[in-house]
Amino acid sequence: MKSILMATACIVVTGPAVAQAIHHPDGSTSATMTDTSHMTGEAAAISSLEARWTAALIAKDQAALADLLAPEFQLVGIRSTGVTAIHRAEWLATAGSIIFHDFTTQTTSVQVFGDTALATVEGRWDIVFRGHPIKENFYVTDVWVRRDGAWRVVRRHSSPYQTTVASAAAR
Repeated sequence: MKSILMATACIVVTGPAVAQAIHHPDGSTSATMTDTSHMTGEAAAISSLEARWTAALIAKDQAALADLLAPEFQLVGIRSTGVTAIHRAEWLATAGSIIFHDFTTQTTSVQVFGDTALATVEGRWDIVFRGHPIKENFYVTDVWVRRDGAWRVVRRHSSPYQTTVASAAAR
C-alpha cells in the first residue's frame, strides 16, 4: 500500500498580506507570509496568484494548477547537473507526486508591463521528488500573460542558491 503524505494549505488574506500555512501529518507546520502592501493593483494580483500556485502544489490540486498554467507553459530548471526543460503536461503529471516536508515561498518583486508580468519568488523546500530528496533554497522568475482577462504563467525559470549567499540582492 502506498503511503501518501497529505498536507493542507490555508490561504488567509488579511489586509495587504497573503499568508500560507502548511500542516504536515507529523504535526509540524511551516508558513510563509508575502507582504503585498508595497504592491498595487495588478502586481498584488500576481503576488496572490503566486501564493495560490504554492498552495495548489502543496494540496495537490491539479485543477487549480492547470488553471494557472498557459498551454505553452515550460519550466526551465538550472542545476549543477545541467538545464532541464519540462513542458506543461509533464510538469502537471509529476507535480502531484512531490512529497513535502517543508515548502515556503515569498514573492519579492512583481513588475507589470501591460498584459505581461514578471514575478520573482524566493523560497526553500525540503521535498522528495521522483524518489530523490531535495533540500534547497531557490529563486524563481515567472512570466505571466493576461489573456481574455485572466493571468496565466507561460514560463518559470528556477535556480537554487547556496545558503551562504544571502538574499540581500533581492531585498
